[in-house]
Amino acid sequence: MPQRYGDFATWAGSIGTIAAFGTAFWQIHRERAARHRRELHDWLLAKREHADRVTAWVADKELVVSNQSHHLILDVGVELDDGVTLRLAHVEPGLTRVAAPGEHATRAVPCLRFTDARGDRWRRDAGGRPHLVDEPAGGHTHATAFAAGAAQAGAPIPSVE
Repeated sequence: MPQRYGDFATWAGSIGTIAAFGTAFWQIHRERAARHRRELHDWLLAKREHADRVTAWVADKELVVSNQSHHLILDVGVELDDGVTLRLAHVEPGLTRVAAPGEHATRAVPCLRFTDARGDRWRRDAGGRPHLVDEPAGGHTHATAFAAGAAQAGAPIPSVE
């Protein structure tokens, strides 16, 4: 007795259904990955909001640290152009002026490092945007678990330029 495997329309419908499920799964996966990248980008922007408002420069033989973030910053290290690093335990909101030792040819500060009110450690190079760093600050090591978790999951960590 010959076996019947169904007609062409049934086979075509089955293959179409499988293709539709595969396409839907692929689209859901892409949407999820895009949403995760957007959330990570927004999270990094929110974290950087306070750090964006902290700058430093040299004016009239004084180091000026501008903290416009409305929050205290801690463990501030300012590297001057001659390699000297000035350390401040904390900087209140507003302008803080400190006598800069020696003569400084430039008004720019090559490197500014500080810890924000959330406990995140930041580094800002001359003319650049602040970026999170994973380094000892005040004897403690800070790790960014969210970004580390994203990296372990294989998701690329977007730039926040």
